Amino acid sequence: MVNREVLEKIGLSRNESEIYLILLQIGESTIYNISDYSKISRPNIYDIIKKLQVRGLVSSIIKKSKKYFKASKPENLLYILKDNETNLLNILPKLNTLYNSKDSPPTIEVFQGSQGLKIIMNDMLKAKEILVFNGVDMKEVLDQIHGFHLEKYLDEKKKKKIKTKILYSQDIKPIKGPNYEYKKIPKNSPGCVNYWTYNDRVVIAIWSKELLFIRIIDVNVAKTYKESINLIWKSIK
Repeated sequence: MVNREVLEKIGLSRNESEIYLILLQIGESTIYNISDYSKISRPNIYDIIKKLQVRGLVSSIIKKSKKYFKASKPENLLYILKDNETNLLNILPKLNTLYNSKDSPPTIEVFQGSQGLKIIMNDMLKAKEILVFNGVDMKEVLDQIHGFHLEKYLDEKKKKKIKTKILYSQDIKPIKGPNYEYKKIPKNSPGCVNYWTYNDRVVIAIWSKELLFIRIIDVNVAKTYKESINLIWKSIK
C-alpha cells in the first residue's frame, strides 16, 4: 500500500501506519472493530493506539461506557515531520563534528563542457566570497553557455552580497560586477591558468578544446589556495 509506505518513511511503524489508515477509513471504532479489520491481536492494538495518541494521530471518546478511537486530521502528520527536522537540526552540529574530526582525502570531481561550467557557476552562488586567479576572458566563455545569462547571474550575486576578488592577466578584460575588486597580474604571468576558490572548494579550469574543470572539495586545500591568492593580492600595488 503506497500510503502506508509514505507513512513509514516519515517515522511511523508498519503497524502504526496500518491502524491509522484503518481509522481514517472506518471512522470512530472500538478496539474489537480495529482488530477485525487489521487482523492484529487486541493487546498489540492497545500498544499501537497508545503510540499513535502520543504522536497526536489518534484521539478517544467514551460512548455508553465504551471507548472509541478516531484518527486525527492528516495535517497532524506535518508536526511529525517538523519534530523530526527539529531533532535532526539539534544533533547536526555533533554529527558535523564527528564528520570533520576524521582525516578524509579531498573529494575530486571532474566536469566537462559548458554545462559543467554552468554547474560550477551556480554552485558559487552559495559562497560569501570568491577569489579568482583569471588568465582567460571569461565573458567569451560564458556567452557560449546555453541558457546562461550573465546579467541575471551578477544580479543574483548582488542580492546575496557575494564579494569577488579577481587577479587577472593584463591582456584580458575581466567581468565587471557588483562587489568586485580587481588587480592586474604582471605580464609574465601564465595566461592559461585559471582557478577559483570559495567556501571549501577549489576549481581549476583547463581551457582545452573541450572545457574541463576539476573541483576539489577540502577545507585545507581551499585554505591553501585562498592564502596564495591573498599573498599575491597584497604583493601587487
